[in-house]
Amino acid sequence: MRLIDFADACNMNSKTEIEVFELMCYHETKENGVTVFYIKKILIKYEDAGIALPDVSSLKKEIHKYISFRQHGVENAVRFRKETFRSLDKTYGHLWERSRTLDGTMNKTNLRLKEFVDICGLTAKTDIERFELLCYYLYREKGMTSFHVRKMFDVFDDAEITVADKSALKKRVKESESFRTVSIDGAVSFTPGILRTLNREHGHMWESAPVTNVDPVAEIEVIPEEKFCGRRETFDRFIVQINETYRNGSYDACASVMRRLFEASVILSFRSAGKEDDILVDGRFVCFDELVKKASEAFPSLNPDDLITISKIGDYSRLGPMYTFGANDINSVRSAYRDLLDPLFRLSEPL
Repeated sequence: MRLIDFADACNMNSKTEIEVFELMCYHETKENGVTVFYIKKILIKYEDAGIALPDVSSLKKEIHKYISFRQHGVENAVRFRKETFRSLDKTYGHLWERSRTLDGTMNKTNLRLKEFVDICGLTAKTDIERFELLCYYLYREKGMTSFHVRKMFDVFDDAEITVADKSALKKRVKESESFRTVSIDGAVSFTPGILRTLNREHGHMWESAPVTNVDPVAEIEVIPEEKFCGRRETFDRFIVQINETYRNGSYDACASVMRRLFEASVILSFRSAGKEDDILVDGRFVCFDELVKKASEAFPSLNPDDLITISKIGDYSRLGPMYTFGANDINSVRSAYRDLLDPLFRLSEPL
């Protein structure tokens, strides 16, 4: 749904500055799956909505004390509180249901990007064909309706596809009859004709998938941020990365950061207890498996079964060089991981 249409439907011009910001963030979540909001990025979109820019300094103050948002932990970003998103969805969600019905789109599924690349044979296509199909993938998977060429280069990287000539591709997109420009910053969207063609040729890949209704803000967090953030800035950064990589389907990255956070919390627990020398050999920390063993011996409050479970996270050598993690690998240890983090965070606090 176009932002300007959403602004009209919500009568944004009659809203307060903070209410407008809240609605702009809601549109970003519904259209692009965004759950973390940066004020500067949201303000760029005001012109697209036909809304005058607010006083930035006063808006920032309002945002930080507004009950609808909570701090995200890095770079002054904010996120919706879950009850806020549900309230907004109850009031405005029907706008998307109607839009999806008119467009004939399907609900979000779990077709992985690499599977889509293989099925469509993207490696054998031209850059403009790849661009078109990758945009279609985001349209079907995330409900995105507008695309920036520069941001799509990141999607090319995720798909492990190299763009031969980025400047040439930008020009081809601008000249393509498949797209039309929809914003002053160069975002493009599909023309109705090409969208019908893409749905006819590739829509079957989603038809066999189970229909689900996903609340983007209520998606499962591997580590609940409201509970675990706020202890240490470094821990907060790890937690944010764990949850973001999980949501993006980057499960190998998620497992690696989970292992890194666990390792850091164990080391700091030894340091806080004055036992850091127990985990040092020639000035270097012992290997991960040895660290887990020593933690079990030094801290009886830690559940030994949970420690064994957690020791498998990010251990690619145990699984073989070609193994890639999936959601089930993360989900199978999530409960034990949370149960261990709570006492470890307390143990790691300076005395």
